[in-house]
Amino acid sequence: IKIPVKMENKGCRFEPHVAVLWTKRTLHLGNGDTVGHNTAVSTFFNDPINPLIPPGGVIKKPYRAEERLPAKVTCSIHRWMASWLVIRDNPYAAAADKNGLIEIKNLPVGELEFQVWQEKAGYISKVKVDGTSAEWLRGRTKITIEAGKTKDLGDVLVNAALFKK
Repeated sequence: IKIPVKMENKGCRFEPHVAVLWTKRTLHLGNGDTVGHNTAVSTFFNDPINPLIPPGGVIKKPYRAEERLPAKVTCSIHRWMASWLVIRDNPYAAAADKNGLIEIKNLPVGELEFQVWQEKAGYISKVKVDGTSAEWLRGRTKITIEAGKTKDLGDVLVNAALFKK
């Protein structure tokens, strides 16, 4: 819990592009660039921020309330810089890696509801799960987690046209 979640201004980009923050952890907004960045985090249930982070600086920001949607993170100085911060009140969230893979470890046993969102498409609703068409209302699907077993959804395919908005 004491390990911070880091989001860095690096090469006039945010790294990572999507960060996941559990409300029991603290966000560290860093600036590895040689220029300053105003890093605006647009939240609804938490106070939004827009601090100037000098070169080499770090801002430590706790978030105590879950956000329903990913919070957009931008630089007010460099308009092309944008990323996302997912703020959850539990540790069961993940962002896909560069290959589109997601892994969430140590899930509790029982029926859990998951929600899938993508920055251009929004909530992912029409999918194919291992070749079978499915519709997830507002990106939500329920999955049963069994004790001592790994749950693999297999391939979840989404229409690529959704990402070209």
